[in-house]
Amino acid sequence: MGIILLGYAFFSKPKRTGISNFPGIFQYHLIIPRQCFLIPAYSQGDERLGTIYSFFEIVPFGYFFLSATLFLIGIYIAPAVVEKEVTFLLWYPRKMRRFMEKLLARKLPIVFIFLLIFTLNNLSLFSSFIAGFIVIGPFLSAFLTGLNVAIVSYEMMGWQGVWQILVNPVAWLEFPAAWLSFAMGIKLAVVTLSGGWNSAVQEFELLLPYYLKLVVLLLFVAGILETALIRIMERFQPPDDHDNNNTSS
Repeated sequence: MGIILLGYAFFSKPKRTGISNFPGIFQYHLIIPRQCFLIPAYSQGDERLGTIYSFFEIVPFGYFFLSATLFLIGIYIAPAVVEKEVTFLLWYPRKMRRFMEKLLARKLPIVFIFLLIFTLNNLSLFSSFIAGFIVIGPFLSAFLTGLNVAIVSYEMMGWQGVWQILVNPVAWLEFPAAWLSFAMGIKLAVVTLSGGWNSAVQEFELLLPYYLKLVVLLLFVAGILETALIRIMERFQPPDDHDNNNTSS
């Protein structure tokens, strides 16, 4: 859910900006005992345990590539969806944008902004991960997430907004985090189809530590960076008309 806030955070007009999107849950990595991250497929002495190297030994790189491809396809077709007013695809990103505009007009504390980013994005990516239990879920999530991000950006700045998504430094952290989550969801879907529910539950337990160590870390760093950028952007905002009137009176 929170991932679609990327476009709004960086492409809204200065007077209406004040948000970002992707939080992280790095504190979970700090407070969860090391034993929680032990992966049955590897010995405790394996230094690669829970790292990106061992991740691609469990989840084929092709799943990651497929996730990124579906995501980018969603970005690519978003302008056509906006131009043709495909209502059922526009409803969710537009609703989220209006919600965030109202919420962030209140000049929220920086900690609250980070927590908002943190919560929404982890809910979004974790739900995409566990959507593998219903098989088709992670494929749809990958496509729709890219679509929603680009719809918000395109409606604000046209194609310029879409292209700027790809050079946004926050996106360099958030998008790989999303693709990792979708790839884990696809692996879960494959196991669900081939081995049934019990095998899928075992696979989920195997993959969960990777979500906590890789995805959460990326989202945490991205959330800090995005929150900092929001505060920097707010310093350069021109005073609104209401403030000017109060000052003059």
